[in-house]
Amino acid sequence: MDQRIHPCPAPSLLCEAARFPSFFALVVRAGLLEELDGDQPFTVVVPTEAAFEDLPDELASALFSGPVELAFEVAEHHLLRGEALRDGASSTLQGESVVVRAPRIAQAKIVGLPRVCRNGLLVPIDRLLVPRWGSDDADEARLRRFLDDHAEDTMRELRETA
Repeated sequence: MDQRIHPCPAPSLLCEAARFPSFFALVVRAGLLEELDGDQPFTVVVPTEAAFEDLPDELASALFSGPVELAFEVAEHHLLRGEALRDGASSTLQGESVVVRAPRIAQAKIVGLPRVCRNGLLVPIDRLLVPRWGSDDADEARLRRFLDDHAEDTMRELRETA
């Protein structure tokens, strides 16, 4: 096996997720490294770098510099239980149902071949998935409301790190 392609002898989800730097940084910030390197099988739906580049600046800032709870909830929403590429409903680690209908997972489009890992599948997608916070509003509106509710904490944390 070419070590330049797979730095791990039997690639884990953690090893493969490192190929997506922004998502990997989000997982690190959220404290989910052990989940991706464990034995429990997951399907990890990973937003591409382009998906992160398309985020509004305030959202990107909040994910990587704001409340850790936001990073945790968003990152965890990308971990589906089991190998979940069959059409139907899959469950996130948060217990929320996500509809899978190839070539889509929830609102995102699958944009690359799934990568088989020793502990699951890694599937590149074209956008960030946002958890539902008890509302029927659009995902971005939910996220903005969450950010508004936590704006004071976010600003304080940003000032402390500056």
